[in-house]
Amino acid sequence: YAHILDELFLAFDAAHAVPHGLRVGYAALAMLRMSGYDDAHVLKAARFCNSVGIPVTLTALGLGGKPFAEWANAFDVTLGASQNHKGLPFPVTKEEMIRGLLEADRFLNESISQMKWGESK
Repeated sequence: YAHILDELFLAFDAAHAVPHGLRVGYAALAMLRMSGYDDAHVLKAARFCNSVGIPVTLTALGLGGKPFAEWANAFDVTLGASQNHKGLPFPVTKEEMIRGLLEADRFLNESISQMKWGESK
C-alpha cells in the first residue's frame, strides 16, 4: 500500500531524485501511522528505517513544507484518475489521505526532535 503514496510523491520533481525503495520505505511509515498503529510501533519502525538510511520525514525526501493545496493538486494529477487509492485496506478520501500523510510527518518530526534514536521507548 505504500506504493500508492509513492505515486503521490512522484508528482513532485524532488521525489525523482530519491530512489524508489527509500520513497516506499518512508511511505510505509506514514501508512503505519495512517492505519492506526500505536506510537510505539511506528517509532520502532522509524528507528529501524533511520538505522538503514531510509528517510523518516518528508523533508528528508525533499518534500517537506508543502501546503495541503499542493498535495491535493498532486493527488488529482497522480491518483485521481487512476483511483489506485481505492485498493487500500480501509476506505480513504483524498483529504483523509493527505491529512494522514501530513499528520504522520508531523508526528515523526516531533518524535525525532524529542528523543534520541537509541532510546527503546
